[in-house]
Amino acid sequence: MTDNRTKITILVTWLSLLYLFTVSATACNVPVFRYALERWPADYYETVVFHRGPLTGVDAAAVERLKNASFDEVPFANYRVRAIDLSEGAPPDMLELWESLDNPDLPCIAVRYPESMPMRRSIWTGRLSGDAVDALVDSPKRQEIARRIMDGESAVWVILESGDIDRDEKALDFLESQLADIEETLTLPGPVDGTYGISAVDVMSGPEVRVDFSTVRLSRDDPAESIFVAMLMHTEPDLFEYESHPMAFPVFGRGRALFALIGDGITGRNIQMACDFITGACSCEVKALNPGVDLMIVADWDRAILESWIQDTDLPPLVGLSELVEASDVMTGATKKTDSTENETYAATGESNDSGDGPGMKNTDLRDDAGTVTEAGSFPGMLTRSIILAIGLIVAVVTVLTLRVGVLKAGSKSS
Repeated sequence: MTDNRTKITILVTWLSLLYLFTVSATACNVPVFRYALERWPADYYETVVFHRGPLTGVDAAAVERLKNASFDEVPFANYRVRAIDLSEGAPPDMLELWESLDNPDLPCIAVRYPESMPMRRSIWTGRLSGDAVDALVDSPKRQEIARRIMDGESAVWVILESGDIDRDEKALDFLESQLADIEETLTLPGPVDGTYGISAVDVMSGPEVRVDFSTVRLSRDDPAESIFVAMLMHTEPDLFEYESHPMAFPVFGRGRALFALIGDGITGRNIQMACDFITGACSCEVKALNPGVDLMIVADWDRAILESWIQDTDLPPLVGLSELVEASDVMTGATKKTDSTENETYAATGESNDSGDGPGMKNTDLRDDAGTVTEAGSFPGMLTRSIILAIGLIVAVVTVLTLRVGVLKAGSKSS
């Protein structure tokens, strides 16, 4: 498999590009997890009910229950319902989805990611029934995650078990020990120079939000959580190749899961980098420019926001090209320093993750080693900045695709 040090360097470079093109313009000292809770609404999944002819009886009642949970009830789940009567024809995109389902019994439900995600195939398909609707709309583990986040935790780490008891226990023990150490040393963002975030977050007078991480164990064989497992496993195209490894997904905001840490990629450095990002100073940018996938969760997120940490204000001047060059030098030094960090790994194998023997990390840091962002300056116009943003996004996409191809090739060799 691709060396984990190389993977970390590539991901740091990718996220540093996004960092340079966005964070310096609008950064503030609100932590990412809090900004995400207040300002990043969860994207809507698409739930499609395929049938032939009118729905009657229990099937019609199940569809009505599905629609009510999405729109009418509070709290509500982040999905939308489409009913497709195949006897009357179907739009091309729905016909393509139906043909990809391998002719299931009708009526059936197909669930796929929001339109913001590139993966638009079905992530779960099942026979339409009241039980299927209940399992789709909600589950005990998802409710527990939402409760903890709304109670003020920074993030909840989901350990998706492999089924190997020894591996799973060692991965969980290592993760929890690392999180305990991180909670002792990690602090919320301080002042951000050159922007309107001129003072540190005052946790004494603001809402009860803290540097706090916990874990939730998730079994692949739990029937009540089958749809939740499917949501996580489809977040990346190659995760099913590593089902024999435990996986760790940090979830924050309104149920947004970061990229998975897998097997030997569950290292001290990777856990630290994920926590640094989640608690770091937010760039106050659109959600689409940040890593992660929204999960389908029933929660009244707005009710959890009793007080806001975010104060709306006029945007500062946009960053200048000279500042980008200076910021690039800073981030280059931070990347080199990151590469020299000792790489701990959990004790499943007793080996360092630098050996490249197992699946690696899928997350990285967005800040420099000082935990601050670069100074904002002036910029000649929105058009130029938009062009730079576009270039940065193109580079990011190409880098991620290159990384994924490397992982897939490595997986093929190992098999």
